[in-house]
Amino acid sequence: MFSFNINYVFLVLIMSPYYRPLPPPPDTEKLEEQGGDGGDYWDDSNSFSGTRKIFIGLTETAIGFVKFMYVQNDSVIFGDDHGSKTLSDVQELNDPAEYLTSVEGAYDDKSGVITMLRVTTSNKNSRAFGFSTTSTFTLHKDGHKIVGFHGKSSYMLHQIGVHVLPIP
Repeated sequence: MFSFNINYVFLVLIMSPYYRPLPPPPDTEKLEEQGGDGGDYWDDSNSFSGTRKIFIGLTETAIGFVKFMYVQNDSVIFGDDHGSKTLSDVQELNDPAEYLTSVEGAYDDKSGVITMLRVTTSNKNSRAFGFSTTSTFTLHKDGHKIVGFHGKSSYMLHQIGVHVLPIP
């Protein structure tokens, strides 16, 4: 009988400190990637709370490289390199309360690569990175912020899409 009580107490002590409800999954939505044909699919994830920096590398004819720096619970997380590394310009969100609201782009129908990107934040519009062509797109959803990216790339960027989350 004594061993039964010890086992019972041991079981209660083991179980109780580890019980807690899991947080609900975020209400992220994936907006379909836009651009030309080609490249391999990639997805940096939709589990971030925001984007702090965007590294954009240009070639003579297209966007050759993108990389994103995300935040999650005050931690900085770098996404993977997408495309061929070239000298990069950086679009930085300086105010911690600032967030991305849209991505505008252009792509070449013949080569299938993205030729221009421009982002809009809650505070400002960036300059255009690259050059515009006749085929354009905008990735945006009213009342939402961009918290992640996905797309297709090879040695160049072919498509880009976003994960959005409702603005609190």
